Amino acid sequence: MTTCGLQGILRLAEGLTFGGTSAASPTNLPLLYVNLYERFDTMSGRNAKILLFSIIAIFCVILLLGFRAFQPPVPLSKLTQVKRGMTRDQVREILGEPSKESPGGGQWTYDRFLAFGYVNVSFQTNGTVSDAHYEEF
Repeated sequence: MTTCGLQGILRLAEGLTFGGTSAASPTNLPLLYVNLYERFDTMSGRNAKILLFSIIAIFCVILLLGFRAFQPPVPLSKLTQVKRGMTRDQVREILGEPSKESPGGGQWTYDRFLAFGYVNVSFQTNGTVSDAHYEEF
């Protein structure tokens, strides 16, 4: 293992303790280095592949969730179809059921888990659309 690798292990070991003393103390360094080296050295090819696959899978899930977070809760192409004066039934046909409805039904909100924004559709007292817009956090 290179010096750079050993420095990385030292940084990781700073928070660990063995019997009340820091794992990075000079008396524990050889023990820590030997234990880590033995673990990596005895890892079979199959276990190394499983570990690598797991790391890649976790990275992909995080990437996909991050991508989803920046997508609007409803496609903007559908939101642009909602026009002033449309009825609630027409809006429901385009956007689907709202996530939340204000008391009295004057405003519908479309949101989605892990989305940094929401769509609000406001209705006039006669039940027609007065405004529809997408807001990001």
